[in-house]
Amino acid sequence: MDLLRSTSRTERLARALGLGVTIAASAGAASGMQAACPGPYTGTTVLVSRSLTGGVGDFDSFDPDISGDGRYVVFATAATNLIAGDTNGLPDIHLFDRVTGTQVRLTQSASGVIANGDSRGSKISQDGMRVLFSSTANNLVPGDSNGRVDVFVADWATGSMWIASKSSTGVQANLDSFQHSISSTGRWIAFASKANNIVPGDTNANGDTFVHDALLGTTERVSLTAAGLQSSGNAGGSAVSGDGRFVVFGTAASDIVPGDLNGLPDTFVRDRVQQTTTLVSRALQGGSANGVSTPDRISDDGQQVLFSSTANNLVLGDSGAGLDAFLFNNTTQVITRMSLTHDGQPPNAESFQPVISRDGRWVNFFSPASNIVPNDTNGQIDGFLVDRVHGTLLRPTVTSGGCEGNSGTGVFGMSDDARFLVMLSSADNLTPEGNPLHRGNIYLRDQAAPGPQTYCVPHLHSQACLALVSSVGVPSASAASGFLIQADRFVGSQPALFFYGSSGSTVLPLGPAALCVRPPLRRTTLLSTSGQPIIPCDGTVAFDFNAWRTLGHDPSLIAGATIWGQFWSRDPSGTGPRSFATSDALVFTLAP
Repeated sequence: MDLLRSTSRTERLARALGLGVTIAASAGAASGMQAACPGPYTGTTVLVSRSLTGGVGDFDSFDPDISGDGRYVVFATAATNLIAGDTNGLPDIHLFDRVTGTQVRLTQSASGVIANGDSRGSKISQDGMRVLFSSTANNLVPGDSNGRVDVFVADWATGSMWIASKSSTGVQANLDSFQHSISSTGRWIAFASKANNIVPGDTNANGDTFVHDALLGTTERVSLTAAGLQSSGNAGGSAVSGDGRFVVFGTAASDIVPGDLNGLPDTFVRDRVQQTTTLVSRALQGGSANGVSTPDRISDDGQQVLFSSTANNLVLGDSGAGLDAFLFNNTTQVITRMSLTHDGQPPNAESFQPVISRDGRWVNFFSPASNIVPNDTNGQIDGFLVDRVHGTLLRPTVTSGGCEGNSGTGVFGMSDDARFLVMLSSADNLTPEGNPLHRGNIYLRDQAAPGPQTYCVPHLHSQACLALVSSVGVPSASAASGFLIQADRFVGSQPALFFYGSSGSTVLPLGPAALCVRPPLRRTTLLSTSGQPIIPCDGTVAFDFNAWRTLGHDPSLIAGATIWGQFWSRDPSGTGPRSFATSDALVFTLAP
């Protein structure tokens, strides 16, 4: 099996979602039939790939992705009626702004000339400013003369664009490049290529996976053996951590790590700092997986690696022979099966194409199974969202009224807090616009209930508990009280505080824990947890944010301001001389 194929996985999955290919397991509900509304569901579903006249696209859209705050959505589309002047008859890359409702085409030259080649595989950085895609066009940037599929970076905020699939000296790849990914910062671009002129000494006559540093302009090969040598087989696929340190790739080569004897594609992670390569798709008792494994995504901190596999020897109790979604912990090297039903049982059909939030808390996977959540009666591929902190599972691929889609619908990306999900579907009942041609269309799901929402992963402190945030009341820019924020399950009788910011979410190392609030940060005065330190996880810390606002410490706390916040508390028995723990985080908007 050759992992290095130029057709994008999302395009193949788009066909699986009903856009030209029928999957036996999902063939049940005919497009156009009345779908059930099992509800209750909060949130709304809106059409993104909207035509100039307010309808759907006249041809398929695919390869969607979304920025960290859920504002920007990118996607590839062959539709000709979404933007005026689309005359090239080829797929282009579009960017949709949720706030302004506008849509622009990114695949055009600096002078506004539309791309003369096929463009697809759109990916976006966390801040939404950089978009990654592949294209056969040779008129997007000056000097593109290799006649190959290249990987491009569009910094649409500045209007600049450049080729990432090139050597450190700027030499263009002499064969196609694709299967790309971009780090949350937009600095690191991973991609696969069969070119042999990107790095010196590439003599294996196979495809490899590379990482390009957009800041320094350098490119290195990462699909290397544990000894740092080039592999003997094709490598493909790519996913890169936020700091560019960890890169995930797949290959059937048997010489990446010792003892890989299965002769099948496996998933690996390369540590660019330690210069090590680790087998991800490993059997529970050690040794090789007994099925095909392919790479999918990696969390921002590089600790959670998502992959799909047909192997049934990776975890206990996997008696099936179908495709499942798995999560590999890069520190403990423990594998967890993510594609389970609401009561922890195996699904009655395959699961695939998992995606993960940047902080690693949320995982979504596709499946046509009917037993993952109750009342799944549409017989179609749906998306299923797992909250790894609270252990909840839901199906977000529904209409604003909670109705099932009447054709395949999948989640391809999510905002950092999993409030906004970008979906691809050929259903005709997701939004009022319908879909009479049953084309692939891009939808945005806002699944937030009114009020504050939690996000991020709390730190497991020395008493083996996770401190979880909750809130009661309404955050207000005028009320003197009435919005209580608290966190339970800290160590008792310890100093604590709440720090917050208005610049968004992030995932950054903070001592033994994680910082989930993007700097600059502000903080409350010192608080304290209640409870007894000798009773495990007995500590609760709480304060009224509205009352804090009235003290006048922070003039930025005005109506309409969105706040991201997180609790910190001392952990006297933790690792290090001044150890501490952090809770998960809370995002809310101040009402008038």
